Amino acid sequence: GLRVLSIIESSDIIRQTDNQANLYGGSRTGLSTDAAIKWYTAHGATASKIVMGNPLYGRAFEQTAGLGAPYNGVSQHGDLRAPTVVTYIDLDIQVGPGTISAGVYSDDHLPLAGATVYENLTDVSSYSYDAVKQEFVSYDTQTIAAVKAQYVLNNNLAGSMFWEVSTTNPALTSGVSIVRNSFPWI
Repeated sequence: GLRVLSIIESSDIIRQTDNQANLYGGSRTGLSTDAAIKWYTAHGATASKIVMGNPLYGRAFEQTAGLGAPYNGVSQHGDLRAPTVVTYIDLDIQVGPGTISAGVYSDDHLPLAGATVYENLTDVSSYSYDAVKQEFVSYDTQTIAAVKAQYVLNNNLAGSMFWEVSTTNPALTSGVSIVRNSFPWI
């Protein structure tokens, strides 16, 4: 089997808030799901064997002014401003509360009370932001889940999978329902 380990080549990506699963764009990071899929198919992967992953959780950042802004995260691995190659797991960044773990909310708790939801149909991404709490949470809304399901169909991909369904209440997880209903063979 193929196992992919994502690495971050610039700590600037880590030092600011951003979307965790944007389909297109990625102007701050240079990363997008579409770019990854195109890279794999350009290098011999068969589109009909690619399963696109979708998050069933939100990644939260505290003490931030919003999308693209710095947040108050502390690493125990030295000065993150220096260019380096690190794995996300190595960073041990403290970013605030969550329902799954620090900085991670199950999708059935989103959007958080008091937060405003923002959807970007150009990048196909969404997040919520609470200006009072200064909390940014990147996650897929129902609208974004539906657009991503259509992308899977339009690009003849094998399907869609979710991470991580065991942390959520399936009765409340509308993103799963939307994607499931987008595929006529399910």
